[in-house]
Order: sequence, then C-alpha cells, then structure tokens
Amino acid sequence: MNKKVWISIAAVLLAAVAGWFLWLSPPEYGDNYSEQQRKLWNERRALLPWDWMDGNRIVFDPAYLQFMTGLDWKEVDQLRSQKEEQNEQLVSAQNVLRDQEKLIFQGNLPAQPDFTSLPVDLVPFWECLRRARNGDADACMAMAWRVGENSVLGIGVWSWREVRDVDYWLNKATDLGRPGALFLKHFFQMMQPESRKALSLDEYATSASRSATCPDYTGLPGYEEFEDCLRKGDLMAFRLMSFVSGTHDLPPGERALLMETLRNGVKAGDVAAMEKMAQLICTRETRRRRSDVWKEMQASFWYEMIQKLPRSMHLPLGKRVVQMGLINPADTVADREWREGLDCARVAARRGSLIGMDCWLANGLASVDYYTKEDWEEVFRFHRTLWESGYVPAFDRWESGKWSPTLDRNLLECYYEPESLNKVSSDFVKRYMSGEYWWIDGGEKKLTHAEDAEGIRRELEEKIAERGSDAVLRQMLRLYDSWKDSPDEVDAYVGKVKEWAAEGDPLGKLVLGFCYEHGTGVPCDLGKAWACYREAREIAVNYGGGFVSFKDSTNEGKSSTTCMPNAPAVFILFLGIHHKEFPGRDEHVLYELAQELEPFVDNSPYTGHLRYLLGRVYEEGIGTSVDHEKALKYYQCLVSGHLGCSEGAERLQREAKGNSGEK
Repeated sequence: MNKKVWISIAAVLLAAVAGWFLWLSPPEYGDNYSEQQRKLWNERRALLPWDWMDGNRIVFDPAYLQFMTGLDWKEVDQLRSQKEEQNEQLVSAQNVLRDQEKLIFQGNLPAQPDFTSLPVDLVPFWECLRRARNGDADACMAMAWRVGENSVLGIGVWSWREVRDVDYWLNKATDLGRPGALFLKHFFQMMQPESRKALSLDEYATSASRSATCPDYTGLPGYEEFEDCLRKGDLMAFRLMSFVSGTHDLPPGERALLMETLRNGVKAGDVAAMEKMAQLICTRETRRRRSDVWKEMQASFWYEMIQKLPRSMHLPLGKRVVQMGLINPADTVADREWREGLDCARVAARRGSLIGMDCWLANGLASVDYYTKEDWEEVFRFHRTLWESGYVPAFDRWESGKWSPTLDRNLLECYYEPESLNKVSSDFVKRYMSGEYWWIDGGEKKLTHAEDAEGIRRELEEKIAERGSDAVLRQMLRLYDSWKDSPDEVDAYVGKVKEWAAEGDPLGKLVLGFCYEHGTGVPCDLGKAWACYREAREIAVNYGGGFVSFKDSTNEGKSSTTCMPNAPAVFILFLGIHHKEFPGRDEHVLYELAQELEPFVDNSPYTGHLRYLLGRVYEEGIGTSVDHEKALKYYQCLVSGHLGCSEGAERLQREAKGNSGEK
C-alpha cells in the first residue's frame, strides 16, 4: 500500500473520529434546572465583568471605566444604566426558574459543634474567649484582635474600653510566653497616641484615615522574636501587628518576610501555607485592590508620558496603550498578587481546606468571568461543607450579606428557595453562634430575657463576655423603655453601669448620667447627671466608640443617633435646655458646646436633633444673644423630619407674623 493510500485512510479515520466526538459532544448547557441557572448566571457574568462586580451591584468607577474604554462620562453612565437594566432582566428570569423548581436547601448540621479543626481566630467568639480564659496563649492573641475587630467603625477607631481590652489580652499573652506578644504589646502602646492624631469626626461616625508610615519600631522589646515568628509563618502575629498599627501604614519589610516563608511552603505543597497565603492576600477590600491596580497603572512610563500631553488626548491615548498591551492591569503587582492568593485558595479548597473554600467563595467567584460546570458545582459543594462543618466565618459573611450582598449569597438565593436557606441559617445561629448576634437585630426588644434577678444578672454577664461592655451600654440606651420599669433589671443594669463609670469608662459615665437625669436605679439628681456628662466628654473626645442611639423626647420618642465623642455634648445640651435650675448648670458651657456641634449639622435627616438643640440655644439666647433669624435657619430643614424643629419654626413664624400685624 503506497503512501497516498495510507494518508487517505488516516484522513478518513480522523474525520470519522472527529465526527463521532462532535456527534457525542453535549451542548454547552444541559436542559436541567442547574444548567439553565448556570447559563443565566454566565450571561450575567458576561454582562458584568469581575472588575465591575460587587455582590449583585455594578461598581461604578467613572474614572477607571473612562480610562479602560475611552468613553466620556455621559457614555459611561449610559453604559452603566444599560447593563443594570439587562442584569435586572436576567435576575428576574433566574427568580422565575427558582420559583418554579422550588429547590430546598438542606444542610445536615451536627447537633454538637466541633471546632477542633479550626484555628483559634476562626472559632466563635465565645469559644475563643473560653480558651483564652483557660490559658491558651494563641487564644489570648486572637482575643486582642477580635476585641478590636468588634469595633463598630474599624481599624484605629477604638473606644476607651476597646483600647483597654486589647491591652489586657496582649499582656496576658505575654505573661503566657506567646512568641511575638511582647513586641505587639509595646507596639500597640506606641501607636495609640499616633492613631489619635489622625482621628476625625462627623455626626454619622468617628473616622480615621491612614496618614503616615509607622514610627520606627525595630528597637521595641521583643522585636527580634517577632521577626522570628514571621520567618516561621506566623500569620496571626502579622495580622495583629497590621491591625494595631491603626491609622498608619506598615513598611513592607515584615510582610515580605512572611510572604517569602509562605511562598516556600506553597511550592512544597503545604496546604496550611496555602491557607495563610490566601488569608493574607485576599482579606484586602476589593475596592482597595482596584485602587492599588489603578495607581500602579498611573505610575507606568506610558501613562506618565500621556499626562504631559494636552488633557483632551489623555483618554484616547490611554485607551490605545491599554489595547496595545503597553499598560495591562494583569501586569500590576497588586493584580498578580491577588491572583496568587486566589490560586492558593482554590487549590487548598479542592484538597478539603475549609479556609480555602471560604476564601474562594468570598473572593475567587468574582474573578471568574465564566463558570464551568465544575466551577458551578463547587459553589454549592463548598458552601454546604462549610455550613455542615460549623465554619463560623462563612456564616458571618452570609449574615453581613443581608445588608451588603455578597456574590455567593446572591448565587445561592437565586438557586434555592430562600425560606429554606433562612431556616438553615437560623439553625446555624442556635447551634454554633450562641448569642453572638443578639446585638445585630435592630428589632431586639429586650437586653435580657430572664425573669428572675439571678437569671438577669447571669444573662447580662454572658452578654458582656460575648460582645463587650460597649455593645451592652449602647443597648441600654437604645432599649431604655424595655427595662426602666423592672426593678430586677434596673438593679442589675445600673449596678454594672456604676462599676464601669468608676473605672473611667466614658460610655459608662454617659449612661450613669442618663440614669441620674431620669431617676432610674438612682435618685433623680440633675447636678450629678451634668457632672457625669462633663466627665464623659473630657475622656470621650480622644476616642472613637461608634454610635450612640437614644430616645429623643423632642421628636415623639423616636431614636436619634450621634457619634460617641459628640454624645456627651448632645446630652448636656438636652439637659441644660430642658431644665433651667440645677447645681452646675452653666449657660456659657452650653453655648460653647453648641458652637462645637455646629460643624456637624447638615441637611440630612440624621442631624435633626442637632438642629433642634442649636435652634433652642439661639431662640432663647442661652449663653449668647437672642437671634431668632439664626434659630429659624436651624429649625427650617425640609428633610430633617424632626418634630421639635417643626414646632420651633412654627413658633417663630407665628411670633414674627404677629409682630408684623401689630405694627
């Protein structure tokens, strides 16, 4: 048989084999429910690439999108609106399928939680606390991080109590001989005054911004031991250092040392090293990563050259250099590192790592533009495994997704019947979380639910242990009407408040002043209330502490909210305006406080109580001259919705009209 024949036969055979495989090749998507949902989701992913996505929403960054697309502002806005409309249509189609299928999510949760396989910083708060009290040095380190983590407003914005709790646990870890704790204790103490310098206030929050690099810390006691911890891959030590640095950025040296150790472990196939690498890299906020990528692109040679040309040429040339590959987001250090962390998470997840599974669901899903069948099945398998293993961080993300939707939560809610998901999540709380989420529920009507005095005290102590005194004190104010008439509750609560106030806690002094003002658990004494508020103010101005909500009697008893450093001034003004005669009252102090609060007033509904207080100060001339025009300016706010402001405005307008008519 000659060569040509062999070639012909081979060609025919290859064609037959190819035809066979093509004939057997299934369509890209199957006809079942899961495949149809995957198809719809992939259409959404094509519509919303990963760098546009944040949960279920398009992240609209006009400057970034202008640069990447070359479109102007109006065109970018039109594109966003178009994409959002198309996304809503696809979501509707997913929901129709889901409601037809009525697929029930069933999670087989163990009756008794087993946290032995989890690192101490990932177990429930109550379990970490139990271990720390029993002398677990790692748990003490974790408690120092978790106490501060519970801060309402985050890094560097700690309350008076949180600062002392972090210091307490670092001291205990040091006493137990935990490597790295000695340095971290001294580092935290060094950084506290530095962090306070960057503290800023508004009426909605207390905030702190990263403003500088940390002062030199290499001479602090225990630093060499801390470095040795990093060489051994001690992620907890580094994360705690980063955390207590507060408002300051760390130099790259320590992180680079840890990264080198972890990379060596990853190369050797160490799953634990993969977990730590994923945690280290992927805990950064998505938007901050996008910002880092953008900054690197702007710092490139080509972009700097473009900036020297006329402004009208920036966008068209920027688009061109991106299209040519001269500037590529994937080439930035930030993006390469992000991908490295995601790769570690996925490999670890496929080897059974709970940390890897959670990290991939939280971060990796958004990096995939197209879900293969394997990708799709892993989402559900990983999620069920995490819940059935009692992996608390995954549930934390699920709960936070109620207010800020996560991608994996949206995916599951468009696939499973929502009520079945809610049932399993409720069971998870009961079995694994103890009472950790008691404070999140804005509908909570009572601080404790026990009916006898001993039970109330025991439950109160549990709440304090689980969430700290700050959360309990804020709840006391917010839920004041639920306990003020119960003698047993009053005795238990006010007893603790007195203890905290005696320690110097400004929030404790604030609540104690509130008790004196209203005669709850103590004799009504407006002079003592004034003194408590003044003492609270002197301390609170140097700390964060989140929000304080209280019943505003001038606004039909509705809740008003102010940031903790401003709260004492607000309470002093309410006291001094509504009561004219009591020991210590000073109108000059009242006017000074009113002036301090003026910068925090805006036209939002959240500052109605401030507008009311300032209006009363100028209407009555408290510590200053009567100025009805200025008072009316504060009272009149169309969006405040504050009854006291409305009544004040009507009162002054009637008076002005009457005076005008008489003349």
